Amino acid sequence: MLFLRFLHTMVLLFLVHETTSAPISIKYVDPRISLRPHLKSILEGVKEEANDQIAKMQHVLRFPLNVDHKKILTTAFGPKYNLEEIRKNVNTVHHGILIAQDLFRRMPKPNTLARTMISEYDDSDRWVQFSTKFYAHTMTVRQQAGTLIHEASHQLFRAVDKWTREGKPRPMTTTEAKNATRFYCGYYHADFEHLKATVSEKMDRNADSYKIFGHLAKYGFDVSYANDFPHEWLEPPIVSVQKPRTIPRPLGPRVRDRGPKTTNKAIGKPLSGRPSQKS
Repeated sequence: MLFLRFLHTMVLLFLVHETTSAPISIKYVDPRISLRPHLKSILEGVKEEANDQIAKMQHVLRFPLNVDHKKILTTAFGPKYNLEEIRKNVNTVHHGILIAQDLFRRMPKPNTLARTMISEYDDSDRWVQFSTKFYAHTMTVRQQAGTLIHEASHQLFRAVDKWTREGKPRPMTTTEAKNATRFYCGYYHADFEHLKATVSEKMDRNADSYKIFGHLAKYGFDVSYANDFPHEWLEPPIVSVQKPRTIPRPLGPRVRDRGPKTTNKAIGKPLSGRPSQKS
């Protein structure tokens, strides 16, 4: 009898923990938020769906030996997934604060849903911008929540989209993004399967893996996630502003370049050999 009471108490405590732990929140720093209250309302609804998916992700991670849960983790991260790192990252997102800097931005690439920006002075200073396409009528709340989780992974624990040819995760600068063919892309419709097969133990750093993880944790394999992440809706790489010049420009008037030195003024004779010139 005492054992049954103890078991009942533990179940109640577990349920309380499941329902009262602090979920991810959004901090709105868009100065035009008062002009677009409907966008904030939409994002709050998306946040609730994202939190529900995150809670299901945590449930999967609590019981990783379950056969179905193993299949979910393998599908999202590959066969050699790092369980502890995934658990740590999901908890980071769960308790994190997403900084929404712009809720309705026209992106350089018209099919972009959202992107994470990084300060040029502080790598930890990150914020998310949502595009006009994010609110398209063709987008479901499930798809929007996947994008939110994807961008939250960029901001909160520095997940990446691009990988070097040697299989190292790395953030992308704007210049590197233009030459992205030199890198593997961790998007579901890009090099996702290749990366899972070759660097599965590092896929806890791949942003799209958490989008897929959230979908599978809540909806399982009965609801196809392939339709949720079509090619034309993939987000671009992380946009990083180039660092400022470390060598300041010289002050004062410009000095005309008089060309290479050809004589030795000390003795008034030509220098031996040809003067050095930059090619």
